[in-house]
Amino acid sequence: MRTSWRLLVLAALACGAPAEGDPAGDTETDAVDDTDPADTDTPPDTTADAACGAAEVEVAFDTTDGVRLVADWRPAATAGGPALVLFHMVPPANDRTNYPPRVREALHAKGWSILNVDRRGAGDSGGDVTQATGDPQARLDLEAAVRWLLDPGRACAVDPEALVFVGASNGTTALFDYALDHDPALPLPASMVYLSPGTYTIQHHGASKAELGSTWRIQLPILWLYPSTEPFSLDFVADAPGAWEFVERGTEHGARMFDGGSLERQTLDDLTRYVGAALAPE
Repeated sequence: MRTSWRLLVLAALACGAPAEGDPAGDTETDAVDDTDPADTDTPPDTTADAACGAAEVEVAFDTTDGVRLVADWRPAATAGGPALVLFHMVPPANDRTNYPPRVREALHAKGWSILNVDRRGAGDSGGDVTQATGDPQARLDLEAAVRWLLDPGRACAVDPEALVFVGASNGTTALFDYALDHDPALPLPASMVYLSPGTYTIQHHGASKAELGSTWRIQLPILWLYPSTEPFSLDFVADAPGAWEFVERGTEHGARMFDGGSLERQTLDDLTRYVGAALAPE
């Protein structure tokens, strides 16, 4: 059910962190560099846009700390609807190609606009790769994407109360940081999706009960998707808000869940079902 979700942090985080959540171990190497060498000296076009129903285009926008980010933008057929922001796994080994065209098409087919972002230091975006999960840099990348979506000059406007953030692996750092400490001029998302969260997700807000106290709450719907080889998410189940859902399946990490086979179909089914319910009018 869609509602005007508000963030409530009651205290802090109560969880330990298994070894597989170590950001240093998040070394995915499945990204493909398809940059045309002839285009490397051409600055990304910050004026690019697309009308409702148009084909996917490449767009660019700047963060408040001066980093130019590049993204794939495909607006929905009609204005005023939901928009999904996709954040990939750890750069520079990964970039926005983590979400292949068939996955973006499946999400767009639900009537959602899709903004698929190269995080700083990845793909066609600028910036220092060592700051991709920095505090506040990770959050600034996501804030820049939201500002671009909500620009009043956008050719195909989206609903500011129907934004959904999807993060894979340490792309979830930006999501968590935004939910806890975003520019107050920007809205909270209607929902978030974590694909393989880990200690990198919470790294800027502590990682142990001894450090931060008893428990915490983010009162907005979050879908946690994770493989059976990564028990990090299990520490959150007992005290999870009712709007959260946990799905354990397979052994693939992060965006590798989009394997072109049955795991991808199941992952997309879970994602579209959960997000669709979160966006449904009251």
